[in-house]
Amino acid sequence: MILVYAFLFLMEVASLAAFAYWGFGMGKSRLAGFLFGIGTPLLAALFWGAFISPNAPHRLEVPIRTIIKIALFALAAAALYSGMTMRKSL
Repeated sequence: MILVYAFLFLMEVASLAAFAYWGFGMGKSRLAGFLFGIGTPLLAALFWGAFISPNAPHRLEVPIRTIIKIALFALAAAALYSGMTMRKSL
C-alpha cells in the first residue's frame, strides 16, 4: 500500500511541476512568467490542501473528490502539453 501512496505523491508533485512549466512559459514578460510560474502551482496546491488532502479542513466526499483529482491531473497534462508546444513555436 505504501507504494501506491508514494506513486500518488509523485504524481501530485509532477502535476505541480507541469503547472509551473506552463506558467513560466505563459507570460510575455519575465515578471508575468514568474507570477504565472509560481502562482499556478501555488493555487493548485492550496486547492488540493483545502479540499482533497487527507487532513483537509473541508474534505470533499469520495465521488466528488475523485472527479476533481482526475480533472486536476488532466489539467496538469494539458498544461504540460501546452507548455511544450509553446516552447517549440518560439
